Amino acid sequence: MKQILLLILIFSLSSCKPDDTKKAIEKTLKTNQLKDSLSSINRSDKLLNNINTLFSKHKKKKVVFNVAFRKQNIKTENGIVVFFDPEIFSLENQKLTKKDTIQLTINDYYSKKDFILNDLQTISREGLLISNGMFFIEVKHNNKKLKIKKTKHLSLQFPVKSNREMYLYYKEKESSVWIKSDQKLKLSKEYTKIKKTATLLPKISDDNIDQLLNYEDDDGFSTEEVNQTEVNSKSIEQKKQEIKNSNISSNEKEVRKLKRTFYNIKLKKLGWFNTDVFYKLKKKTDIVVKISNSKTVDIAVSYLVFQNINSVSKLVIENSKKNTFKSLPLNKKVKLISIYIDEKDLYYDEKEFITSKKNYITINLEKISEKEFIKKLDKL
Repeated sequence: MKQILLLILIFSLSSCKPDDTKKAIEKTLKTNQLKDSLSSINRSDKLLNNINTLFSKHKKKKVVFNVAFRKQNIKTENGIVVFFDPEIFSLENQKLTKKDTIQLTINDYYSKKDFILNDLQTISREGLLISNGMFFIEVKHNNKKLKIKKTKHLSLQFPVKSNREMYLYYKEKESSVWIKSDQKLKLSKEYTKIKKTATLLPKISDDNIDQLLNYEDDDGFSTEEVNQTEVNSKSIEQKKQEIKNSNISSNEKEVRKLKRTFYNIKLKKLGWFNTDVFYKLKKKTDIVVKISNSKTVDIAVSYLVFQNINSVSKLVIENSKKNTFKSLPLNKKVKLISIYIDEKDLYYDEKEFITSKKNYITINLEKISEKEFIKKLDKL
């Protein structure tokens, strides 16, 4: 149809000067390309909004602590320890006092299901990451965000889920790409002065706080005290020897060791963070994805989920474009899950395969219930 309209335009301009005809054709082509591009963006935005609406129903609830204005150690249900010192924070045009109460929000994400529901990918500027866990931390007073003072930092401990050497990554709010910090994470033993894991209080109605947590704290802490608990290489070797000599299986012993081991983290700002290791690839490959039933569905969002490493990548799939997951490891077992949501129905497809030198994947999206879809995510 576009070609016919273009021919009509050419014939109608045949009486014009050559330069005028050429400019008119170029203008028409650019207009059509712009319209197509805008249409694609609008359809993509609409789909992403529909997906976000669905996912928001199944995300973890926001976890918020009401914190008194004093030094204290706070431990979440999943084992993150925050060494809270109100003196390190500043609030624009206001000085905080001991009478003030501060709201500390801290959410952590470890599973691939959580990554997908919260739109979190394991992609950095350098390439694919393997995640030990991600977390979001925010501090407020009367709904106003606090910042960490330039010369200060917030100390915390983050549970170790992997024996890989990790670095701290951060990202801006709207970005999907993680940026590597200069902070190599150090192993430490659990800080034992925490008296009690946080427990949920009864539900309290609040526009910004879904859950409040109650906790017990000690009399204070010092950064030096934490640093003295670092695990040196000799003690790790001794632990390995104990594993070999023990009647308990090495896997079980390793799990026990990791449960008692934490990363010491120092934050100079608040927001999104990720404890990761960069996946160094010797051989790379790409995955090209296309929708087969394009008459019914011609746009989708696909998530590439790695089976043996904690990594997830996302891509919007449109048949009018070449849809490619780039720079991926060879010979890795992956699962490609794809979804489309309109005003009424949810469509889904799942493909499991091992990455090879040439990967051309065709997806066929079919109707699925919301309950069935969440069950699929639970199995990732």
